[in-house]
Amino acid sequence: PITFALVYVGTTLKDLSDVTHGWSEISTTRW
Repeated sequence: PITFALVYVGTTLKDLSDVTHGWSEISTTRW
């Protein structure tokens, strides 16, 4: 179903953004 694909992509993008944000915070804290 296309709805499932959209939901899957949306959650994946959110996870990626969360991970990137977490790495940014870690880098800022380290440096």
